[in-house]
Amino acid sequence: MPAGHDSGKWNPGSWFLRLAIGALFTLLVFFGASACTKGEHSTAGTGSTASQTAIPVVVPDVTGQRLADARGMITIAGLLVGREDTVSSEDYPSGIIVSQSPPAHARVPAGTAVDLRVVR
Repeated sequence: MPAGHDSGKWNPGSWFLRLAIGALFTLLVFFGASACTKGEHSTAGTGSTASQTAIPVVVPDVTGQRLADARGMITIAGLLVGREDTVSSEDYPSGIIVSQSPPAHARVPAGTAVDLRVVR
C-alpha cells in the first residue's frame, strides 16, 4: 500500500488518474506555454518554423485589483500586460485597476496583450 493511504485497499484507478493528470499538466507547462505564447513552433528535424494558431485562453477579471496583482494574474493566464494608462477617480484608491481591454472572461489567443487603466 502506498504511503499516506490509511484504507485497507490500494485503488489503482485513483493512482492512474493522478498519473494522467500529472502527465497532462507537465505537457501543458513544457510544450503549451512556450509554443502558444510565441505563435510558432520548430518543425521536427528540419530546423524550420511553421505558423501555429495559439490556444485560446480566458482573460481574467482584474478590475478592482492592485496593479501588481493584476500583472501577475494576466501573466499566469498566458497573456501579456499591454498599455497601462492612468486615470483619476473619486471612487477607487490609487493603484487600482478600473478597466481592462479585452474584457474579463473573453476568450483570446495566448500571448494577447491586456491593456489596463489604473487610478493614479
